[in-house]
Amino acid sequence: MSKQPLRVGLLGFSGRMGQAVLASSKADADKYCVTAAISRNQEEVAGVKLVGYAADAASEVDVWIDFSTPEGLLTQLDAISNSKKPLLVGSTGFAKEQMEDDDKDMKPLFE
Repeated sequence: MSKQPLRVGLLGFSGRMGQAVLASSKADADKYCVTAAISRNQEEVAGVKLVGYAADAASEVDVWIDFSTPEGLLTQLDAISNSKKPLLVGSTGFAKEQMEDDDKDMKPLFE
Protein backbone atom coordinates (compact mmCIF):
# COMPACT_ATOMS: atom_id res chain seq x y z
CA MET A 1 0.00 0.00 0.00
CA SER A 2 1.30 3.46 -0.91
CA LYS A 3 1.72 6.01 1.85
CA GLN A 4 -0.08 9.33 1.31
CA PRO A 5 2.13 12.43 1.13
CA LEU A 6 2.15 14.76 4.15
CA ARG A 7 -0.22 17.69 3.52
CA VAL A 8 1.43 21.01 4.42
CA GLY A 9 -0.23 24.33 5.20
CA LEU A 10 2.14 27.22 4.58
CA LEU A 11 2.31 30.66 6.17
CA GLY A 12 4.66 33.08 4.44
CA PHE A 13 3.83 31.55 1.08
CA SER A 14 5.05 34.48 -1.05
CA GLY A 15 8.44 34.91 0.64
CA ARG A 16 11.75 33.33 -0.32
CA MET A 17 11.46 30.40 2.11
CA GLY A 18 7.78 29.84 1.33
CA GLN A 19 8.57 29.60 -2.36
CA ALA A 20 11.46 27.22 -1.59
CA VAL A 21 9.11 24.94 0.38
CA LEU A 22 6.62 25.01 -2.49
CA ALA A 23 9.30 24.19 -5.09
CA SER A 24 10.72 21.42 -2.93
CA SER A 25 7.27 19.91 -2.45
CA LYS A 26 6.86 19.65 -6.21
CA ALA A 27 10.18 17.81 -6.48
CA ASP A 28 9.25 15.43 -3.62
CA ALA A 29 5.51 15.15 -4.23
CA ASP A 30 5.46 11.54 -3.07
CA LYS A 31 6.65 12.68 0.40
CA TYR A 32 4.78 15.94 0.96
CA CYS A 33 2.70 18.55 -0.82
CA VAL A 34 1.62 22.08 -0.03
CA THR A 35 -2.17 21.87 0.00
CA ALA A 36 -2.98 25.29 1.47
CA ALA A 37 -1.36 28.65 2.07
CA ILE A 38 -2.39 31.74 3.97
CA SER A 39 -2.73 34.65 1.55
CA ARG A 40 -4.73 37.83 1.18
CA ASN A 41 -5.47 36.83 -2.41
CA GLN A 42 -7.85 33.87 -2.03
CA GLU A 43 -7.44 32.02 -5.29
CA GLU A 44 -5.52 28.91 -6.25
CA VAL A 45 -1.92 28.90 -7.37
CA ALA A 46 -0.40 25.76 -8.86
CA GLY A 47 -2.83 23.46 -7.04
CA VAL A 48 -2.46 25.25 -3.70
CA LYS A 49 -5.62 26.52 -2.06
CA LEU A 50 -5.06 30.08 -0.86
CA VAL A 51 -7.09 31.06 2.20
CA GLY A 52 -7.27 34.11 4.43
CA TYR A 53 -7.39 32.17 7.69
CA ALA A 54 -5.90 28.89 8.86
CA ALA A 55 -9.32 27.71 10.02
CA ASP A 56 -10.48 27.71 6.38
CA ALA A 57 -8.01 24.96 5.47
CA ALA A 58 -7.53 23.01 8.70
CA SER A 59 -9.18 19.86 7.34
CA GLU A 60 -6.82 19.84 4.34
CA VAL A 61 -3.58 20.11 6.33
CA ASP A 62 -1.54 17.62 8.38
CA VAL A 63 1.09 20.12 9.54
CA TRP A 64 1.59 23.90 9.37
CA ILE A 65 4.93 25.48 8.41
CA ASP A 66 5.46 29.16 9.12
CA PHE A 67 7.92 31.43 7.36
CA SER A 68 5.88 34.61 7.74
CA THR A 69 6.45 37.31 10.36
CA PRO A 70 5.82 37.25 14.10
CA GLU A 71 2.76 39.45 13.59
CA GLY A 72 1.48 37.30 10.73
CA LEU A 73 1.80 34.12 12.74
CA LEU A 74 0.21 35.59 15.85
CA THR A 75 -2.93 36.52 13.87
CA GLN A 76 -3.29 32.85 12.83
CA LEU A 77 -2.07 31.14 15.99
CA ASP A 78 -5.45 30.56 17.64
CA ALA A 79 -6.88 28.91 14.52
CA ILE A 80 -3.79 26.75 14.10
CA SER A 81 -3.91 25.75 17.76
CA ASN A 82 -7.61 24.89 17.44
CA SER A 83 -6.86 22.71 14.41
CA LYS A 84 -4.77 20.44 16.66
CA LYS A 85 -2.17 20.15 13.88
CA PRO A 86 1.57 20.51 14.55
CA LEU A 87 3.21 23.85 13.76
CA LEU A 88 6.83 24.32 12.71
CA VAL A 89 7.89 27.96 13.06
CA GLY A 90 10.81 29.05 10.91
CA SER A 91 10.14 32.76 11.34
CA THR A 92 12.64 34.92 13.16
CA GLY A 93 12.27 38.20 14.98
CA PHE A 94 10.02 37.17 17.85
CA ALA A 95 10.37 39.36 20.94
CA LYS A 96 10.90 37.46 24.17
CA GLU A 97 7.54 38.81 25.40
CA GLN A 98 5.77 37.25 22.42
CA MET A 99 7.30 33.86 23.19
CA GLU A 100 6.36 34.05 26.88
CA ASP A 101 2.74 35.11 26.40
CA ASP A 102 0.68 32.85 28.68
CA ASP A 103 -2.21 32.88 26.18
CA LYS A 104 -0.03 31.30 23.49
CA ASP A 105 1.20 27.74 23.63
CA MET A 106 4.59 28.35 21.99
CA LYS A 107 7.55 26.47 23.35
CA PRO A 108 10.83 27.01 21.50
CA LEU A 109 13.06 24.00 20.97
CA PHE A 110 16.10 26.27 21.30
CA GLU A 111 16.83 29.95 21.61
